[in-house]
Amino acid sequence: MIQKIFAVLSLSANFCLMPTALSFAQEQDIDMSVLQKPDISGATKDVQPSVEACWEKWKNQEGLKEGKNERSGHLVLLSYSQESINQELEAASWLTARKLAFETAELNARAQLAGTMASEIKSDRSVAQRMFGGDDAAPALENTVKQLSIAEKTQVLAGKVLDNEISKYAPDWNNAASTQQKREAVVKLQAKLQEDIAAHSELYAAGAFTVAQCEGQSTSEGGKYSVLVGLIWSPKLAKIAEAIWNPSLKLSPEPPQHSLSEQFAAFADENPNWLAYTMGARVFTDEMGEHVVVGFGVAPQSSMMSVDKRRAGLEALAAIQRFVGEKVEANSEENERFERREYTNGESSSFDTSAFINNVKARSQDMKLAGVAEVASWRGTHPWSNAKMQVVAMAWTPKWSVDSVQAAAMMQTIEKRMNGQGAVPVSSSADPKKRYKGSGSAVPAHTGAASSTHDF
Repeated sequence: MIQKIFAVLSLSANFCLMPTALSFAQEQDIDMSVLQKPDISGATKDVQPSVEACWEKWKNQEGLKEGKNERSGHLVLLSYSQESINQELEAASWLTARKLAFETAELNARAQLAGTMASEIKSDRSVAQRMFGGDDAAPALENTVKQLSIAEKTQVLAGKVLDNEISKYAPDWNNAASTQQKREAVVKLQAKLQEDIAAHSELYAAGAFTVAQCEGQSTSEGGKYSVLVGLIWSPKLAKIAEAIWNPSLKLSPEPPQHSLSEQFAAFADENPNWLAYTMGARVFTDEMGEHVVVGFGVAPQSSMMSVDKRRAGLEALAAIQRFVGEKVEANSEENERFERREYTNGESSSFDTSAFINNVKARSQDMKLAGVAEVASWRGTHPWSNAKMQVVAMAWTPKWSVDSVQAAAMMQTIEKRMNGQGAVPVSSSADPKKRYKGSGSAVPAHTGAASSTHDF
């Protein structure tokens, strides 16, 4: 039997942060032969025993720790979260369950970034104790005990009433007990602990992205297949995100790295299955020192490849949109309710009705993405589950953005000329009311920030 292995996509130093700008032709003509179909033999160089070990290895390589870091005088925030995939391997919905695990982990990691910056904490707790001696009853049972005098006259009716009342406090109460036993069962001690803790945090996480993604067995989850997401943010990343919707913002070039196609080939050499383990946004630096933001999208395979690619491409575009800016609001609330009762007959009972609620909301702004092009496409099976999948990578660079705007302006000029001759039909999407506008910083960023790797 082929042994399933833990595989990981850990984008190191040059991968982690600085994007690059390649010409349209160069990226469209990437030789995808290096992105071969993943094999399930586990023949990959980058293998770790668990997602936790994978994450520790990446942090050690980058010299970062979870929480706040300082790199070259700049703040860098790092957080992570992981979720297990609770779905049968052969299930048709395994990829959907994997996506849910990834997005849950990513949202929780974003919530941690927000909490690292600032959290509003509210706490309220109280303890109430009441002692009752002899035959005196607790206030809640006072009316019931008063009926004992009536019970001496109307044994049947009062007995049933008393039984019903006592049963509310002692579910296992014996209805056949004598009146004296009923008296003794009156509550003697009641102690109640009540504690409410609530936390609220929010952050406009412009530029936060998945810097490392690990998939495989988790030691903390008893060997379950899990997805671990490492998230990073820094002021420089925030500027890169702003440049996507604000063409007037000029980014300073970084030290040149390998071209995007060469970096992809290096990933394939390290782990032939790397695309099968990649979701969300990444940031690279190209051979010209320009930033490249790449979104990776995944979709289940169907009989129509073109539809699958469109579906995966849409997920990739959404990943870039979330990189540009996402308002994250995290609310956690813990309500502890514990009550213990002791009775004069020596018996006792306790009740724990505590609850914990965690709610994370993320909202992205509508925007128009200019200069986004497909740079990679892979169709195969997931090495662990054998689920058939389609992966598409979409990329944005400043140069592509400028080229796209210029090309669009030229096409619009041609269209106007042709419209004058009735050669171009009017599209409903041309309605100005239906056009998207640039997102802008509609929501201010709260204090916070962190960035990764050495370029940042």
